[in-house]
Amino acid sequence: MPARLFKEHREINEAADTLLAMVRRTPRPSMEAVSQLRARIGSLTLSHLRNEAMLVISPLLASGRIDELPEGRQVLSEIHELRAAYSNHIRDWTPQTITSDWAGYTRAVAELTALLKIMFAREEEHLHMPAIKLLYPEAVAEAMRATG
Repeated sequence: MPARLFKEHREINEAADTLLAMVRRTPRPSMEAVSQLRARIGSLTLSHLRNEAMLVISPLLASGRIDELPEGRQVLSEIHELRAAYSNHIRDWTPQTITSDWAGYTRAVAELTALLKIMFAREEEHLHMPAIKLLYPEAVAEAMRATG
């Protein structure tokens, strides 16, 4: 079950890549199409954050084992920072702002997409896989397959 976190990362990355390709396209896509994809990314992200909290973060904190992960607390802090950056992105880039500064929005999507990829790689290496090894040793093989 915890291996699904890796699948969720792939789904979010794919949706972000699709959004980036969409906003780079000429002619521009409709704002409705952009909004629908943004909503999908938001839904995927919210679901992932809930699962991550339920399967990894809460059990690690409740068990007192977070400090057994050398970068565990740092990655938790980075997750918090990424959530704030994503929230700011959504708040700042309204449909009106996107329409009036398409080039700026395209850059912002590219930056956020790159940041997601970096952060997901860090989470998988320094939080998810180590947590699975500590908390769910029976799920390690499945998690290894999911990262492939």
